[in-house]
Amino acid sequence: MNPKHRAYDGKMHFVTMAKKYGIDEYAIKDIVKHSITDITQKVYIQRKMLKKEIEKIK
Repeated sequence: MNPKHRAYDGKMHFVTMAKKYGIDEYAIKDIVKHSITDITQKVYIQRKMLKKEIEKIK
């Protein structure tokens, strides 16, 4: 195990790539399980939309 790597490095890399490829901010938050304060986005975000957003990463 490399001591230079931390448990959340993968999450940080994913968020960086997601931003690079223009994934919707709310989709990123939902995927990495960060809190969403906008109740409309929190309640009505659709899983189909999340899949579409994930597929933007090449």
